[in-house]
Amino acid sequence: MEDITIKAELLLILESKQDWINKVPKRLPAKTSKAEEWIWVDAKGHTMALGEDFSAAQTMKTYPVKVYKLVRAYDALLQSKKVTWAGQKILTNEP
Repeated sequence: MEDITIKAELLLILESKQDWINKVPKRLPAKTSKAEEWIWVDAKGHTMALGEDFSAAQTMKTYPVKVYKLVRAYDALLQSKKVTWAGQKILTNEP
């Protein structure tokens, strides 16, 4: 098993399974594109996908669970303000 580091934006923190039941999906923002991905991670680094994962986290006492929006390479490039998007082209803003 390998530990990895990824770039992501924190969207929501869930303190318990009941918090998951109460907050999701109403407290999550709408996805902005089909390419947008979220990852749900407990305090020990396990990912969550199904209700059974939230039950397992409760049993293992690995809350809080954090919900992150993954940062795509393209989005990071645009956020760096070194480029702009023009139709099908990426234009550099540097001299």
